[in-house]
Amino acid sequence: MEGKAIQNKKNILSNFVLKCSITVLRSVAISIALTIVLLLISALILWLFEIPDNVIPLWVQIVRLISILIGAILCAVSVKHKGWLLGGVCGAVYILLSIVIGALFFDEFMLTNILISDIIFAVGVGIIGGIIGVNLNNKKHQKI
Repeated sequence: MEGKAIQNKKNILSNFVLKCSITVLRSVAISIALTIVLLLISALILWLFEIPDNVIPLWVQIVRLISILIGAILCAVSVKHKGWLLGGVCGAVYILLSIVIGALFFDEFMLTNILISDIIFAVGVGIIGGIIGVNLNNKKHQKI
């Protein structure tokens, strides 16, 4: 009987990990799609209004962080537990994919202070998004 209980706990844990993994990947995909859409809209605005080029790096960073925040919120709302952890994972996966994609297009890859700050900000914003998502989910289920 004890063997069945242990096996049941393992099955529950593996199902939870699988659900979290799928949710994180889906949330990161949504974040990437949102980033692409927002950057295309931004490019159009920058072109139409002749905004100086020195604004572009800051704007790209803001768009990426907003996308990570929204993806992490969606992830935490779906899973309902461990929002800070799953949000942080969403931010980390997003930024690691960005680094890999960037490395494919550029010949040089260097671990710079900017890259390290990008990683820290992405994980931090993901954690914040995860916390927000879990709390949004908890407020939905509270009885008035």
